[in-house]
Amino acid sequence: MNNRIYIIGTCHGNTAGFKVDDLYKQLLEIKPDAILDESPIDNKWPMMDWLKGCADYSKKRGGGEAAAVLKYLEDHHAEVLPYDIKGRNDYFIKMKFFEKEQAFNTACSAYFKQPSANPTASYLFGLIEGMGRRFGFHETKDKRTIFDINSPL
Repeated sequence: MNNRIYIIGTCHGNTAGFKVDDLYKQLLEIKPDAILDESPIDNKWPMMDWLKGCADYSKKRGGGEAAAVLKYLEDHHAEVLPYDIKGRNDYFIKMKFFEKEQAFNTACSAYFKQPSANPTASYLFGLIEGMGRRFGFHETKDKRTIFDINSPL
């Protein structure tokens, strides 16, 4: 018996080149026995509830990976296991990580739109912002396909 391990990199939602349905089609092709989900190993929610919550949260971008996994599980059996670091969610909640990230981004955007902003800092912020749009998980203009994302560099 040969065992195979497939590692599929994805975007957290639909982009110009990647659609959540592409991941679903990959799952149909490889028929996995187990799927590792980007959720903490000490997750307090049942896995299916976690996936449904993630898909609902990402609904405006196609439902993310969770939507593809849920669709696959409608007609196929696979064990879904968490693999992210222990304490991740508690850390994010305790540190108010996402609230602080949003406030920081809002403040930076407001500052760098002002004519009085430091030109060098504005230029560097523009570069960083551009990299985030090109490679970040919020980018919807990314033209890479699931095959591009998973091909060797």
